[in-house]
Amino acid sequence: MVKERQDNKKRKLKLNLKKFISFLLVLTGMLLLSYIWFFTDLFHIKSIEFLDNKKIEESTLKEVSGLTEGDNIFLIKTSDAADNIKSIGYVKEVNIIRVFPDKLKVYITERDPVCIVVDGGDYIYVDDQGIVAEVVDHITVWSLPLVTGLENTLSEKYEAKKLGVEPTWVGNNVLGILEVLRDYELSEKVSEINVTKEKQLHIYTNGGSIIKVRDKENIESKIDFLYTYLTENDDRMIVDLTHGGNPTYTPR
Repeated sequence: MVKERQDNKKRKLKLNLKKFISFLLVLTGMLLLSYIWFFTDLFHIKSIEFLDNKKIEESTLKEVSGLTEGDNIFLIKTSDAADNIKSIGYVKEVNIIRVFPDKLKVYITERDPVCIVVDGGDYIYVDDQGIVAEVVDHITVWSLPLVTGLENTLSEKYEAKKLGVEPTWVGNNVLGILEVLRDYELSEKVSEINVTKEKQLHIYTNGGSIIKVRDKENIESKIDFLYTYLTENDDRMIVDLTHGGNPTYTPR
């Protein structure tokens, strides 16, 4: 019995010693990692790379992001940096990747404007979701259709926010028509979409015609005619597609 108790005591001592050694090893590892983390520059950011940005200068992205070299790669809040970057109108999506130990890669998805809304002396570049990419006092890109007649209907025109149009169905109609024109590669045939006082839409073509339409469904129902007219027969006419019958023509 005495020998058995002595053996049990030895086993307990050995077990406790192993536990103590394991604790020391874990503690030493934690202290070593803490030292490397806080007192060396191993995890300090040395490189910030912005990728896929074509419209926005890298210096602008870096300034707005709040990201700086020298910050600890573990301590930066990538979600905050992404939100900061998305305050730029031309930025649609942001994805920030940590590349250990000391690099950041920031992938940018940019907005592609589909039209320019004219509001007095302002020109508002808007994407296919109705989000404002840019508000400027002069036109920088002439290949996009102008949208006119909304001057008294705009409630908001802030970059990175949806363009406020009252009533909303008017703005939706314009975006819907632009979508159909893009789908059939006809956008470049159109110079302007005018919203009349009666909220009818007049499409001004590069050939000098005016095509009257109601909404997206209306233009989709006449798309075969519209495609042929814009690609082959655009000869300065006023074409009315708003009724249910065949298109009517009036010389302009």
